[in-house]
Amino acid sequence: MPVGLNVFLIVVIMIPAIGLVVGWLAGKIMEGQGFDFWTNAGFGALGSIVGSLAFGFLGLHFLGLIGVAIKATVGAAGALAIANRFKKRQGG
Repeated sequence: MPVGLNVFLIVVIMIPAIGLVVGWLAGKIMEGQGFDFWTNAGFGALGSIVGSLAFGFLGLHFLGLIGVAIKATVGAAGALAIANRFKKRQGG
């Protein structure tokens, strides 16, 4: 498989897919404070992409599925934490 296609598959498919799962799990952990399933999954997917980019900009590169999962988890948890803070501030 060409390197460009491999990177594309990781960025477009694997990172958001892991983010969906991580967002769902974060919603379960934050029971009563989180959002519904689709909102948690969406924030998880978005946060996983942002987290992966942030780790790249910081020069921290993790390889393999475990590395992608770590970056996605950190990004998704950050996105959900920020979203919950805004939700509480607005009285939601």
